[in-house]
Amino acid sequence: MTLRIYQDVLTPELARQLLSRRRSMRLKSHQVKRLVGIIERGEWHLTPDSPVCTDEDGFLWQGVHRCLAVIETGASVPVLRVENLSKEATTTLDTAARRSFADNLKDIGVPSSTNIAAVATLLWHYERGQLKSRASWGSKTSSGSSPTSAQLLPFYEKYEQEIAEGFAHAQNTYRKTQLTPSVAGVAWVIFSRINKEDAEGFFRELALETPQVPHGGPHLFTRVFAGWGHRKPDQQVILAHLIKAWNMYRDGREGNPGTKIQWMWGGSKREAFPEPR
Repeated sequence: MTLRIYQDVLTPELARQLLSRRRSMRLKSHQVKRLVGIIERGEWHLTPDSPVCTDEDGFLWQGVHRCLAVIETGASVPVLRVENLSKEATTTLDTAARRSFADNLKDIGVPSSTNIAAVATLLWHYERGQLKSRASWGSKTSSGSSPTSAQLLPFYEKYEQEIAEGFAHAQNTYRKTQLTPSVAGVAWVIFSRINKEDAEGFFRELALETPQVPHGGPHLFTRVFAGWGHRKPDQQVILAHLIKAWNMYRDGREGNPGTKIQWMWGGSKREAFPEPR
């Protein structure tokens, strides 16, 4: 049977028809939510990389999530259709890697695109309040709230200089401390917006270039690191510790040099996510 490829309009009616003859597959609710957001924000574009595919018997093999998103929104979107796929061809569907925001940045000539993308993405989450609680941070993917490249690119362009400066400081800090570049980069953006001179001084201490003043006690990073405990912290926990350290630095409260800096995100002594000042 001849393979047929053509452009079509995926309407809610067509989506229901296709879904009535779909092969069993694992549905990912966050993927549907992501596509719903793309459609509702007007970011949907016809692309050749993800056609809606049916086999020689008319069964749907690829495009289930798109069909569900179209039904949920009630919108109609342009798609490529591929019909009459052989049984052998259906085994190779969805094996290509999805293009990431880092790939998009690399395409436009942004150096260190992977790290720059990580800084931009974490800053995007921070500015939308998604680091305020463990619940909101933990559900950022499952809730479909992870940003798309179409959302991140204008965000990156708006804050390009700040993000580049943040990554430059993060690189220096990483060489000395192995502190996650994405978190250090976002911390620089946040702190430099408050007071750039203080941010420079804070990062000098953080990178072990100067001892904590005025006691000359353990380096600032040593105290921040001690607060993590034995578990490997995620980006939210690390950033919270850095903000607490920043607030102490800004207040001139060096405290007991032997005391670790710690954010209590759970338990009976749970703290709110710290606000930088």
